[in-house]
Amino acid sequence: MKKKALFSTKDLPFGRFISYFLVLFFTLFSYLGCKEKIEPVIQMDQQVSLQNYVDINYSATLENLKEANRTIYHDGDIINEKKVGDGYTEVLAGLSKGKYEFELLIGDKRNEKSVTVPEYKPEADQAKWDSLKTNIENNSEINLDLKDMFYDRNVEDTNVPIVGVKSLDEKTNVELNGDSLRVSQKSGEFGNYQVEVEFGTPEGGLAKKVLGGYLKGADEIVFMGMVLENTSFGEKYNRDIYTMKLDGSNPVRLTTNSANDTNPSYSPDGEKIAFISGRGQDATYIYTMNTDGSQITKIDLKLDYIWGPNWGPNGKIAFTYRKDGLAGIATVNPDGTEYTQLVEEPDSGSLPGEVSWSSDGNKISYSGHSEGNWEIYTMNSDGTNQTNITNSPGHEAMPSWFHDGNKIIFGRRENENWNLYMMNNDGTNEEQITNDLGDEKNPVFSQDGKKIIFSYSIDMFSPQSLYIMDADGTNWKEITNFISDNPKFKPN
Repeated sequence: MKKKALFSTKDLPFGRFISYFLVLFFTLFSYLGCKEKIEPVIQMDQQVSLQNYVDINYSATLENLKEANRTIYHDGDIINEKKVGDGYTEVLAGLSKGKYEFELLIGDKRNEKSVTVPEYKPEADQAKWDSLKTNIENNSEINLDLKDMFYDRNVEDTNVPIVGVKSLDEKTNVELNGDSLRVSQKSGEFGNYQVEVEFGTPEGGLAKKVLGGYLKGADEIVFMGMVLENTSFGEKYNRDIYTMKLDGSNPVRLTTNSANDTNPSYSPDGEKIAFISGRGQDATYIYTMNTDGSQITKIDLKLDYIWGPNWGPNGKIAFTYRKDGLAGIATVNPDGTEYTQLVEEPDSGSLPGEVSWSSDGNKISYSGHSEGNWEIYTMNSDGTNQTNITNSPGHEAMPSWFHDGNKIIFGRRENENWNLYMMNNDGTNEEQITNDLGDEKNPVFSQDGKKIIFSYSIDMFSPQSLYIMDADGTNWKEITNFISDNPKFKPN
């Protein structure tokens, strides 16, 4: 038996069917009409980053949006407005320093990002700076071209002038002329030096950079020094050869033999030192050695006594000697060859002394004994044209040439004391350099002639030490604190 359906349109008259249909239709329509409409979600974003110091890399991303209004602010002021779309990119190049704000706006929706172009300090072109040749030789000077050396990454500060220079250690004189920096070595100074260069503007900022170099020149001396030592025979002062920096630093003892080593002199190239020593023998000899004290070699001349060797610019060593009742001056090569007598006379007990070469090697000055007193003489390097250039009633000794060959400095004994004088190489135009109650002896000029090194003692019975002073006799400074004498500058 078939089950009867609970509801069937067959059971409804046609009119009722239409009524039900319409009710169902309008019910469904009303439901659909009342349902809330779903809107697409709008998304905006920006990416901003600093590159190359003054450029901003920009990009925008939009979702469910065709375009948006972008505004750029620089330190609060609008500098750009435009519409941008999804995927928009841009590089804002060469921007001035300050804060940059980026705003995307559509309706009431907003996206904000910011980035700052910093205020950079001016800088030096490091490659150019490192390429500067800053070492100074021979007490001279250098001129450094600093044009286009300094720059500023901020575009509004491209003009970076040099505003000042100064020496940080007082070893150099500095002068700025436009973009050219002149650095000159002060007399008597050596070693590392530093110069400060300041550059920039108050608006763009100021910066400083230190320029460093090395002062070569005559920065070393050799001399005889004495220190008290304990020996098997008790305490004893022993004379040895020392080198030292011109400011008194780094004294180095080169010889330690029990014999007395004195009167050192540099070779023309500054690589060797000649000196006098007995070294356990009856006679004194000239020895040579390296500047570190190694390879000591005797020049075997078979003379009774030798004093005051001076190594000339022509490579020959001049010295005074005594042998077989005669005394004189001779020259010899460092290997002992070409021994040449220049002056020889009967030995009266007063040995000629303190020979000194002119800078060109053509002349020799020396002290000679004449009619009861000491005088300064000059002669040609072959011994001819011997000339007394002081010819005074007093005692003059210890001559040393100025490096241009035009002047000679020497010592004169006055009132039981030795003072220093300078004169032309013909004996004219005498000028007193020191006037002290003590004894100033064995003077030598610096390479540039602006300084004099000498030994000083308060009287003839007191120990002497080395001093340096300006060539006019001012600004004395003691540079050794032990007994020392016979200074010589190391050649450049």
